[in-house]
Amino acid sequence: MKKLLFFLPILSLFLLLPKTFADNRVNFTVTQDPNPVYANSGTLKLTLNDPKGDLNPNNKYIFAGRNSDGSPVYGETLDPTKVYTQDQINNIPVKVTILDSSTAEIDINLDKASYKTGTTTTYNFYYNSINDANLLFTGQFTVNPLGGQNGEPQLKFEQNAYQAGSKMWIDLINIETGKNYVVWWDGSKVETVYNGSFSQGDLFQVDGFPTVKLHPTAPSSTGIKKLCMDQTTPKGVGPINTGAAKLTCRVWSTINITALQPNEQELNTPVTTSNDPGIPTDTGSQVAADTPTPLPPPCPSEAYNSVTGQCDFVNTGIPGLTIKTDPAGFVQSVFGLLLSISGGVALLLIIYSGYQMMMSHGKPETIQAARDRLTSAIVGLLFIIFSLVILQAIGVNILHLPGFS
Repeated sequence: MKKLLFFLPILSLFLLLPKTFADNRVNFTVTQDPNPVYANSGTLKLTLNDPKGDLNPNNKYIFAGRNSDGSPVYGETLDPTKVYTQDQINNIPVKVTILDSSTAEIDINLDKASYKTGTTTTYNFYYNSINDANLLFTGQFTVNPLGGQNGEPQLKFEQNAYQAGSKMWIDLINIETGKNYVVWWDGSKVETVYNGSFSQGDLFQVDGFPTVKLHPTAPSSTGIKKLCMDQTTPKGVGPINTGAAKLTCRVWSTINITALQPNEQELNTPVTTSNDPGIPTDTGSQVAADTPTPLPPPCPSEAYNSVTGQCDFVNTGIPGLTIKTDPAGFVQSVFGLLLSISGGVALLLIIYSGYQMMMSHGKPETIQAARDRLTSAIVGLLFIIFSLVILQAIGVNILHLPGFS
């Protein structure tokens, strides 16, 4: 029994260094510059901020993604043992720099990495090598096509609510000259707002997109209204709900029409639009990427990974206790669960030993038994502390075992 009491606390103190067995995934916050980015922007800088401050400038980190043609694009931190010329640095498609323990910068040369047309890419950020156990973060960025040359337009109201019958301002974004646009209020009674084309003199730039302003009168009826736009060639299709050319509400935005002057809450209530300007035309303005259906319980909604379609962890029924589903994370989670149980037992043994000593009433046998139990627990805890130091030195610093960093 004493041997069991000695070795049980040995397992428990693995809890003292939870970071050693923590999942590698990091909840980075990402800043993109420029935002939005276009095919002719030249470079894109992604700044990843680690709230835990676990980045190490001396370690190797890797960016892995795909370019517009679907070909792999890789980048990694520069080897500190090598000397690079400025030309070599300038020719790197993707450069990864660890500024400090909390900040990583990814500089992407859009031309050299072949991001030349409008595309959305998913990228992974790894530690040391490309494998699932070393995956720290998965993110996305979109390279928009050149404004006005390809890609969808967008409707945007300059405020979120207008009074019925008042004058309103509408921006038509990513407009091309020489093409005909029809703008109308959707509903049982179709009301045309604009039907015609625009010249170069009508355009001005908004975030790099050629834009036109319309100044129509708001509808006389109140409520949430839907404004539609379609592009037609040639000009002059006749009435929208008749005529030879059938129009579809492929680009739209909603607006709140109020009976009185809009109050602050109404002005601050967001409206919805069908798309961001400049998305590729072959996707259709209202067609979004299919979102995989979240997995059923025990996979909670916050654990569902829409990028991989997998469940990152499952609930155990114990508040705050989850089990990872990837191989390395599963072992870590189960190991942590067992250590939690053994640590709790060890704590109870120490408390019981102290209580037994206080309630011994001076009996030598009882005091000695309590001392032996307490000594075994403390020695076991000290043994675990030194074993973790050895594990950290061998598993992390020498072998670089995944999941132990």
